[in-house]
Amino acid sequence: MQIQNVSYNKLATEAKKNVNSSFFVKLLTSFIFLFFLFCMPAKTFAKEWVMEDVNLKISFNDQSLILKVLDKRCKKIWEQYSLKGNLQLQKISKNQNTIILRFTGKYSFDAALTLSHQSELEIIVSANAAMPINELAFPAAFKSPANHFLVLTDSEGMILPVEDKEYPLGNGITYYCGGGLSMAWMGVTDKNFATGYMAVKMKHK
Repeated sequence: MQIQNVSYNKLATEAKKNVNSSFFVKLLTSFIFLFFLFCMPAKTFAKEWVMEDVNLKISFNDQSLILKVLDKRCKKIWEQYSLKGNLQLQKISKNQNTIILRFTGKYSFDAALTLSHQSELEIIVSANAAMPINELAFPAAFKSPANHFLVLTDSEGMILPVEDKEYPLGNGITYYCGGGLSMAWMGVTDKNFATGYMAVKMKHK
């Protein structure tokens, strides 16, 4: 009986140790999870920032930095290429139908993406007027589907297949007749001229 009591006490002690050890492991695991959940930077978790109305749904991914525009009227999605030029998203916020972005890197600037009451996507870029800048490739171009056409105001205007690689498209901004772009807009349309978009460049006051 004495031996049995000793064995029972030993087993009970070992069982208690195992319970305490298991509890400690669970507690440590929970602490690690909570640490990563609350202490890691918010940018670790990708988020889609969305604005929409009856005609358009605009979404911006804060990790890929890609903007998508869904035209609900024709069920077509226009998606940007990835940003180039060594730009990093420093801060992002939303105020009603405006998404505000702050970029750093090669250039530091703010960009406001607004869905207007006329179902238009307005992009306003602002920066320090004293900052030297050569060329800013922002916003990135939208991907053009096959069998679509690029509408340009080059010289007297032209329609060019998006697959064309022969016509010399320069980066020069002229906005007058005699070569180069004569007006500050361009567009993309399908072969039936039924769906597409127009991009207009305006100077923000």
